[in-house]
Amino acid sequence: MSDEISYSTHLLIMRHGQAQLYTASDHQRPLNNAGKLEVSQSAQFIAKTLSSLVVLHFDVLVSDATRTRETWTLIKSYLETQDLLNVVSYSVNYRPDLYLASASKMESIISDIQVQFDNKLKLFPQKDSKETSTHLILLIAHNPGSSDLLYDLVGQVTSLKTSQIAHLIQEIPFELWNLHTS
Repeated sequence: MSDEISYSTHLLIMRHGQAQLYTASDHQRPLNNAGKLEVSQSAQFIAKTLSSLVVLHFDVLVSDATRTRETWTLIKSYLETQDLLNVVSYSVNYRPDLYLASASKMESIISDIQVQFDNKLKLFPQKDSKETSTHLILLIAHNPGSSDLLYDLVGQVTSLKTSQIAHLIQEIPFELWNLHTS
């Protein structure tokens, strides 16, 4: 095996599900019923993505706001019913710094996760495989940062709607991100 490890990173940038309009604070706004339904549809997309890849590790990065935590909880519940979390190593990181984060902050967090994963692979290399192995990152955050991040990474102006997911792919060693349409 060469010193250079070859794999791809799939980045799912997701805006949280639709939330209630009024609560004591924006940070504590829970999902409303429409948001819960939206998230269940997004969970199906994530399940399909997970099942179609050879995933080495699944990193989940979640803003610590109530609506983003609830979004992940619904997705996780669905993935568990599909037995997908039993066959893949994954970690969940609730991050206060993702609450209303800028695109540059999100980019920095994603880059740090990629470097940590790459370093871990160098220490514990995987067996050679004919299939392309994948590092999957799910980022659940807020607008305008999520939409701005999408623009910064692929140059596409898009305002992510609630519960909408952008699927980006990057070959490693690091290349530019490519927007994947499904």
